[in-house]
Amino acid sequence: KAHRLSANEWNTMREHPTDGAALIATMTPLRELVSAVKHHHENWDGTGYPDGLAGELIPLGARIIRFADTIDAMTTVRPYRPSMTSAEVRAEIVRCRGSQFDPGLVDRLLSSAAWRSMFGPETEGPRYGQLGIVVEQKRRSMVT
Repeated sequence: KAHRLSANEWNTMREHPTDGAALIATMTPLRELVSAVKHHHENWDGTGYPDGLAGELIPLGARIIRFADTIDAMTTVRPYRPSMTSAEVRAEIVRCRGSQFDPGLVDRLLSSAAWRSMFGPETEGPRYGQLGIVVEQKRRSMVT
C-alpha cells in the first residue's frame, strides 16, 4: 500500500505474528518455532507486540527472526520508498540497538562474517545476485 495504514488495517496487520504462530502450531515439524514466530515483533524495550515482552523474555529465535524480517523490509523496494543501502540499513540497526533490537545481537551481527556476506562495501546495496542488480536499478530509478 502506498499510503499510511488506517487504524483498522494496522490492527489487522498486527495480528500476523499470532496468526502465523497458530498456523505453524498445526505442523508437527515446526511446533518448536511457535514462540519465535509469535514474538518476532516484540521490541527489546518492551514496546512491541503482541505481548509487550522485553529483553531476555523475548525468545532468542524471535530476536533473530526480527533481524531477518527487518533487513528484508529495509532492502525491499516498497510502494512508499526505495530499498535502503547497506550503510542505511546498518545505521538504522545501530539507531534501534537497545530499543527495537537486542544490543548484544546487534554487536554480533554487525561484526560477523554473515553481515559481510550479505552486503558488499558500504556503497553497495545487498548482494542478491541478479535480483540485487534489478532491485538496485529500481531503487536508483525511484530516487532520481
